[in-house]
Amino acid sequence: MAHIQIDDNEPRRSYDVGAPQTAFVIPFPFFSAADIRCSVGGLELASDGFSVTGAGQSAGGSLVLATPAANTVVTIWRDVAIKRTSDFPDSGPLRVSVLNTDLDRLTAINQQLNDKLNRSLRLPDGDKTVNVALPPASLRAGRLFGFDSEGNLVAIPGPPEVAVTGTVPVAAERGVVARTLAQHLGTRLTIYDAGCLANGANDDAPALALFFASTARKGGTLTIPWDAKLYLGSSVTIPRNWTLEGLGGNQGVTNNATQSYYDRGAQVKLGPGATLRHGGNGGVVDLLVIRAGLVQPVPNVATAATLVSQFSGVAIECAGEDVTIRGCLVLGHSVGIDSKGFARTKVLDCGVDCQAGVLISGGYDICRLERVHVWPFMTATTPGVHAGSDSSHAPLRRTGVGIEFSSDNVGGADWSTAIDCFSYGHAINYSQRNVSNVSFVRCQADYGAPNTGSLRGYSITGTTTYAALINCTAIAQTTCVYVETTGGTLQDNGVRILGGIWAASSTNIFIANGAAIVQGNQFYSGSVGVLFGSGAEPGSIIGNYFQNVGDPIVIDGLVVSKTEILGNSYDGVVEAEPNRLNTPLRVARVIDLVDASAPANQKFARWNNSNNDLTLELVTDNYATATPVYRVIKSGSSATTHQFYIGVTNQLEIGATNIRPNAHILPYGAGIFNLGGPSNLFLQLYAYSGTINTSDEEQKQDRAPIDDALLDAWADVSWCLYRMRDAVAEKGDAARIHSGAIAQQVHAALEAKGIDGFRYGLLCRDEVFEEVFEDRETENGPRKVLVERRPLGLRWGLRYTECFVVEAAYQRRRADRLEGGLADLAQRVAALESQPPSSVG
Repeated sequence: MAHIQIDDNEPRRSYDVGAPQTAFVIPFPFFSAADIRCSVGGLELASDGFSVTGAGQSAGGSLVLATPAANTVVTIWRDVAIKRTSDFPDSGPLRVSVLNTDLDRLTAINQQLNDKLNRSLRLPDGDKTVNVALPPASLRAGRLFGFDSEGNLVAIPGPPEVAVTGTVPVAAERGVVARTLAQHLGTRLTIYDAGCLANGANDDAPALALFFASTARKGGTLTIPWDAKLYLGSSVTIPRNWTLEGLGGNQGVTNNATQSYYDRGAQVKLGPGATLRHGGNGGVVDLLVIRAGLVQPVPNVATAATLVSQFSGVAIECAGEDVTIRGCLVLGHSVGIDSKGFARTKVLDCGVDCQAGVLISGGYDICRLERVHVWPFMTATTPGVHAGSDSSHAPLRRTGVGIEFSSDNVGGADWSTAIDCFSYGHAINYSQRNVSNVSFVRCQADYGAPNTGSLRGYSITGTTTYAALINCTAIAQTTCVYVETTGGTLQDNGVRILGGIWAASSTNIFIANGAAIVQGNQFYSGSVGVLFGSGAEPGSIIGNYFQNVGDPIVIDGLVVSKTEILGNSYDGVVEAEPNRLNTPLRVARVIDLVDASAPANQKFARWNNSNNDLTLELVTDNYATATPVYRVIKSGSSATTHQFYIGVTNQLEIGATNIRPNAHILPYGAGIFNLGGPSNLFLQLYAYSGTINTSDEEQKQDRAPIDDALLDAWADVSWCLYRMRDAVAEKGDAARIHSGAIAQQVHAALEAKGIDGFRYGLLCRDEVFEEVFEDRETENGPRKVLVERRPLGLRWGLRYTECFVVEAAYQRRRADRLEGGLADLAQRVAALESQPPSSVG
């Protein structure tokens, strides 16, 4: 081989090829054709893909491709085999040509190694020595290379987006986590960057805890992508100033029977005993936080009952102030969210299905709950749970409190609010316990049917003061609002219940202890509307509307003097008087008061009671003797001993079985009110004389004779004998026989001749209802309550006074015609008798 000269040339050349090309220059020397390698478009060609000339020439040579290349990059490089091709003898002449060739090869190999070194990652010459050795294959498999804060090489998990964006780690935080170039440009830091596998099976708690413990960052946002399922086998605390955010994953399933919540992404699954805690001044955002080990899906009622029994642990706890929990769905725990007494906790736009929903358990500063939906997300769409039985409905119930403000930890959760929240199926849906200045605004409480296990929609208890329920709603609760505050002198700083809508199965609002203002509310069911118990403090019941409520207002006798009742209205309430002041008022306890006195021209009440005897008198000094104007007397326990008197000389006495007037009974106005009605018929009317009907010509117009058409039709009306069916059912053959006409037959006879009996005032046809009463138990004994008016159809009737007039006219016309015929017959007989007798031959 001829001696070649190795200059300082790079043993590599790349060509950007446009038009098809096959021949290329090799600008560096090479020893043989086997030393040359070639790639087209980044793919190396086999040795038969090209041919080489010029081996052993200092100026290089040429390469010809077997197939033309176009619009690509062609790279040619020298690759001399690193091996010794000569050997010198121990003695004898030294062959210079062989020595030159060996030195040329060594120089070429050094150029080749330098080329590869320049094309590799390497430390700068001025850098200190660090460890850049690769981790073992088992630790680097499926991972990326990164560098820690000392510059040492580490292997880190590769986020899925690397494959899409092409980003690679270029910088490092202290510990095991690398930062990517894309993160420098604004993309999110994910839990994959924190060393978490997030496959829902491996425990990510150690990696996440290590990341937070070792990172040099002072805060930021760590995201959980949609496809990530973070599993925490033990509790983890998110440090202060950090936010753990899901990239969309808080949606509920639409079919509990076929879908699993574990298939949802942006998921934090908590193992036994694990809790996600937050150290403050940050958030937990848009995550599905679910307890591990729950049965999923839920195809039937039995499986749903099993699922609810598996709820355990606490999902999210605050470990510092200013924690925001937003847009999360929290499922399957004993407690969903607990502030643990830290101030300024905010829970916004979250869904919760746990035995207890959200607990704001203390704190000295404002906490906020807004648009929190506490609802049986995990069982609501399970087939059969709405079948109506107690067992089928049980999986929709939760035993704890839906939303509660309490002082269980330091502080009274003062000045906090829950706004536009909804709670369903909890034994107590909302609670304020030993707190101050807490408001529920436009919150809603619901329960299913049957409402077994329901205790209260809203519960205000303990030393709570200055509580407010504003425009709230409770449906299907045993008691909608229950107040029992024991704050001593502060209990007068009571509850404001304003503008609510209530529909309880029992008592709507029960003020057992403490003060309350009940104003502008609407009540639509229940045995009692508002009940003030013996422990109630000064309160008022003003401007409320009661519909179909058994007892709208019940005031314990001990607190009557403290209670103001004004301007309430009623519909469908039997004993209530609409739009009256201080009525209806039922005294639930006996009151012992001395006889009262009053200034001149003033009215006053006098109450006397002793054992079973009670007298209530309303007295006025307008009468010289101060004789009672109204008296209610009860003596003994028999109902027949109860009387109610109106007037100075007992003009009206109302007893248990009779109403005895001692004066005229006169209606207001004339021709306005009825005595009885189509559905409310009097049995019999006894009188010394008959009724007197108005027949003044000043009140009548369009007077005319009774027309022959009506009388002609009336000729077909038949009178008959009959017995009343209800009388026969009661008395049998002893039922009386009556005479008269049948209204439907009268109508048919007249209609056949084109006469409208209704227009003539002869017939009546009215819609009739059956009034249904129920016996209901109240705190003051059983009561009959009108609950329904069932339509029974139409009832026909006759106005006999009108019918008898038409009958008389018909008979008069008939008599007139008979008399006329008789007169004509008499004239004809007289004419015959006046003729001379004829001779008979």
